[in-house]
Amino acid sequence: MDEDSESPAGNSGTPASADRSVDLAWLSLPPDHRNLLEEVDIAAGGRLLERAPAGIRENIRSAGYRSMDYTHEIVAETYALMMARLVRGYRDKPIWLHDEIYNLLTRVTGWNG
Repeated sequence: MDEDSESPAGNSGTPASADRSVDLAWLSLPPDHRNLLEEVDIAAGGRLLERAPAGIRENIRSAGYRSMDYTHEIVAETYALMMARLVRGYRDKPIWLHDEIYNLLTRVTGWNG
């Protein structure tokens, strides 16, 4: 299966090493990333959630996060997915990730794929 066509989040075929990278991603997410989110980023949470990959969108909705937490959770979940891709050797922006979310991710986490 082509990496870009692979469904993000919830892939039962994810290798164990990728699962570990997701755990490590949470630990390596810059601790001040929440402080780097601007008010406009927080306000865009609902729009960003609609543009997020389905797996991320469903995880955030089912967890019952408040709308003011959407942007933070989108950044955290996307960062974890990008780290899992990095373990597999993919550094570029996947086609399933909206440009607005990718640009936000790079700005607040320093991701430089």
